[in-house]
Amino acid sequence: MAMRRSAPKRYAGEDLMNFALRSLSVRSSTVAELKRKLESRAEDPAEIPAILARLEESRLLNDERFAESYAQGRRDSRLFGPQRVRRELAQRQIAKPLVESTVREAYGEVDEVALAVAHLERKIRVPDPAAHFKDPKHLQSAFRKLVYAGFSPGAASKALKQFSAHAADLEDFDPTLEED
Repeated sequence: MAMRRSAPKRYAGEDLMNFALRSLSVRSSTVAELKRKLESRAEDPAEIPAILARLEESRLLNDERFAESYAQGRRDSRLFGPQRVRRELAQRQIAKPLVESTVREAYGEVDEVALAVAHLERKIRVPDPAAHFKDPKHLQSAFRKLVYAGFSPGAASKALKQFSAHAADLEDFDPTLEED
């Protein structure tokens, strides 16, 4: 017998503020993300702007700090490229000028090719990469994975050239085309 989910609990006043604080203590959010959460739980949606303003004034909610932290984390721990971070920040409804300046700052001193090589080494664990990448399907797959991970096609191609002489064949390869 399937159990029905009850409607989410609604909050008002200080209870709504406490809900927002609990939410931020679990996971950092952008203004837009927290606004959506509050809209789903507020008894009176008119209270939401005041709560968001209070959180921003107290610096508990800050899109700029969120974007900086997010970009640095994706660059350092996940080894993602700048295009992926741009896409993800835009999906989180961060303003485009803030996204551009944050990504430019986070990746300004980073060698994108070296980061792509590190990404490959972490994600593609094969005993002999040169033998593995002799197969054009493996090479094209790795190229697509690098582009999806946010690296420019040029950086992806240069990174793969460190593992395979056949990477030069990627010059005309379009990573957006589907495989048969």
